[in-house]
Amino acid sequence: RRRQIIQKDLRGAIVSSEEVDDFGPVDAAGATVWLPVETRIFQSYEGAGFRTPIHRTITVRQYEVNSSTFDTRLAEALASENVMMRDTPDGLRYLVRRRDGVERATVARGGHSIRSVIGGVLVDPNITRPLAFAGLSYLDLDLFGRGAQLNVFFGGVFGQVSWTVPSIAGTKWQAHGGAFGVAAQYTDRVFRNGREQYAENLLQQPGYVSGGLLRPLTPRVRATLDYTFDMTAFERTVDTAPALEAPRSIVNHGGVLGMDADRGAWSVRAWWNPTIRQRWRPRNYQRYGARVRRTLALGPAVSSKLELSWMGGHDLDRFSRYGFDSFDNPLHGYPTASIRYDRGAVLRSATAWTWRGLRVDGFGDAALVHDPGWASDARLYPGVGAGVESGGPFRTLMSFEWAYGVRAGTQTARVTVYKPF
Repeated sequence: RRRQIIQKDLRGAIVSSEEVDDFGPVDAAGATVWLPVETRIFQSYEGAGFRTPIHRTITVRQYEVNSSTFDTRLAEALASENVMMRDTPDGLRYLVRRRDGVERATVARGGHSIRSVIGGVLVDPNITRPLAFAGLSYLDLDLFGRGAQLNVFFGGVFGQVSWTVPSIAGTKWQAHGGAFGVAAQYTDRVFRNGREQYAENLLQQPGYVSGGLLRPLTPRVRATLDYTFDMTAFERTVDTAPALEAPRSIVNHGGVLGMDADRGAWSVRAWWNPTIRQRWRPRNYQRYGARVRRTLALGPAVSSKLELSWMGGHDLDRFSRYGFDSFDNPLHGYPTASIRYDRGAVLRSATAWTWRGLRVDGFGDAALVHDPGWASDARLYPGVGAGVESGGPFRTLMSFEWAYGVRAGTQTARVTVYKPF
């Protein structure tokens, strides 16, 4: 026996939830009752500028109906340090210990804003020096008590902001937007027949602003329409040839039409991005692609995520091709802007293991892409990486990530420290 419950257009950080309950027979004093033996929960956690799938599996291996030791065991559980939840008419709520340290009470909702100091270092061979950053982060999941969400970070060398309005005037229309800018420069590299053309390399410094609308079409399908404005400033390197014709900056105006669908642990997205360009030719180009994502609950402490993306385009040149970087489109182990491509597929995988406040991540990526700078039709770029995240002194959260690009033999690393207040 099975029961399926789907909730969409929810207010708050959890915007959708799908629960599948499998029931099994249980003996209760000689009578047979049907109780949940496995529950699979698929949720979407949405903040300003990001959307994260949550996949949980709850398995009940044994029931004790009307146990004579129930009261004693409940008291022991309430007195323990275990995380506990209570099933209420409003859903599951956390049971937290009161200040007196004796009793527990349900908490209807937690705080909706987080302020943090974030600092760290990004080591990328294609950025002129190790990129140290330190700044303030502010996240609000219920801005002004109206359900809007805001995420802001400013770290000196780069900053970003994103926002979401989950309902416009009480309708199903949603609005969202974001901006990003970096003060550091990194190299836009050119390859021809596998050889780097140092005389054609440039230093680049990108930034963008975007805004758009989202509309659910069915409980599982939603459409998005965005406008993007991005500008990249360029400078010559010490090796750039004087005769090279190069732009001082390129400005792009683009639209992004996207379609997303979710079902259980699967999510699919398709998108089209026509763009009009200023200050450089060709004036128009198009990019498009699709993505399939799958989450896996491998055990009580192990989870995994798989993602396969495909991208293509028309009229793409050096300044409009795709590129891997450390921010929006990473490929573990490969430096920012070291690989440019006009079409290809990327497979990404991440597996996380948690134990007593320690989290260990393993990453495995593989990109099969066509770079016009190489004679072959497509080249394979595998990459691997690992990360560790743990609580530190003074209520800090420390994170370290390292990656290795197998084909290029390059390494990247990132160290980050979070301090909420």
